[in-house]
Amino acid sequence: MIRLLPVVLVLVTALSIVGALNPVVQWLETRRLRRGLSIAIVFLTLLVITLLVVTLTIPAFLAEVKSLIDQEPALRARLVSRLAASL
Repeated sequence: MIRLLPVVLVLVTALSIVGALNPVVQWLETRRLRRGLSIAIVFLTLLVITLLVVTLTIPAFLAEVKSLIDQEPALRARLVSRLAASL
């Protein structure tokens, strides 16, 4: 059963994606687009949205990581002093 867990998780994820995106695909089909083209439009739209989110998120995340690295010695000193005071 443990070996089947990844397969089951992929299957559940795939069915969830299909269930969530099928109404949009059907709506596009009612607008006289073929099913294949409708699916391509939906996935390309999701890809563009994902790329935009990543593009907007990564620079801010890297700035925060750089700031944390720059502040690391001071944070370590505060942690040491607090741990020493608690003993």
